[in-house]
Amino acid sequence: MRNFFVNILEYVLVSIILIEFNTPYLILPSVQFVIRFVPMLLLFVLILLKYKYIKFDWLFILIIVGAILPLIHVRSDSMFRYVRFYMLFFPFSYLYLKAGLRESLKAAYSLLFKLSSVVLILSVVSLFFWIFGTTLNIMQPTATFPYEWDNVRDYISTYYGLYFETQHTQFLGVELNRNSGIFCEAPMYNMILCIALSIELYLREEKSKLRILILSLTIISTFTTTGQFFLIINIFLLLYRGLNKYLKVILFVMMPFVIVGFYMVVSLLLIDKKQTIEGESSVNSREKDIELCIKNGLENPILGKSLFYRMDDHGNSYFGYSNSIFTLFAHGGIYTILLYVVSLLIVPFLYYIKKHDLDWLLLMICFFILFAVTMSHYRYLTIFYVAFNLTKLPELMYKRRIKGAFLLKENKVI
Repeated sequence: MRNFFVNILEYVLVSIILIEFNTPYLILPSVQFVIRFVPMLLLFVLILLKYKYIKFDWLFILIIVGAILPLIHVRSDSMFRYVRFYMLFFPFSYLYLKAGLRESLKAAYSLLFKLSSVVLILSVVSLFFWIFGTTLNIMQPTATFPYEWDNVRDYISTYYGLYFETQHTQFLGVELNRNSGIFCEAPMYNMILCIALSIELYLREEKSKLRILILSLTIISTFTTTGQFFLIINIFLLLYRGLNKYLKVILFVMMPFVIVGFYMVVSLLLIDKKQTIEGESSVNSREKDIELCIKNGLENPILGKSLFYRMDDHGNSYFGYSNSIFTLFAHGGIYTILLYVVSLLIVPFLYYIKKHDLDWLLLMICFFILFAVTMSHYRYLTIFYVAFNLTKLPELMYKRRIKGAFLLKENKVI
């Protein structure tokens, strides 16, 4: 019975995390209320259900204490949001994920597999409406929905509230409708899809070709440059890992040609993007934003302007809308960047060195790249990944293994 309730609550938590990842639903006051309070309540209940695996270790205390310094520097209008993300959701996630590691590998990765499963359902739904509705016009939108994104307020077409038509683009000179699923824009949907695909490729032991194919086709339908790069890189990695030692040597010798070919493909995609007015404007805007982030971050390189910073006291337009890394430097300084870089990049490398877990390393490299180029630093999903990696840090510092964890053969992941 306990496992039944845990599974239900985890699916609800994962669904809320996805809805919070920039969806049109967030414009609704009722959804905003749920997003603000329910995830913490769910985590608290889940922690109670796994009370026998809970342990308040030194890193949990450090997470709480470490959040005090930025809190002092945060602007008053962002105080509640900071407390919600970094002083409630973050430590609660760490406690629960740590409990999962103490229970079994299956329990530890449970939320990630549920995330991938929910995204797979979203993929099937969005592909259906994108093909038969947006692309072929066999079906017509069932309603309009209020839309607010990137200073744009409008009404967008929706199919039963399960799929939204938000963006058009040009890809290789052809006018196309992007598949953005239930998200405000295709790049946000693409990041979710790529995260789910990386879970299927590098974490799930029993891989399903059908699941991988559906997620890959959905990524293609978003027509995002990042998504196409992601697929190309992962196809290459999978082909390389599937080769025997003799073929790997041949591939290594041919590596210069592979690099040149990859460079040509990347250049073609970037040139095609810049040839559109939308693409050129996007590139110029991102370059300008990065310059503003560096400039503002250098004014206080330790703590930055203030986390969740939007506008100054004079109402000047905000900066930090192009990528996560430079925005974090401007908003939270080196202090905050270290939290993300250490947890999302350094810990996976150290874990690979000690445990030789290449799959987890590749999973986190994929996530870090997606995180770096997409505005996702103030999202539950990113904080969840930060917490997940930090659960592995104590074990890296001690020789003793945590009972029940990392025993892949005895705790088969399904």
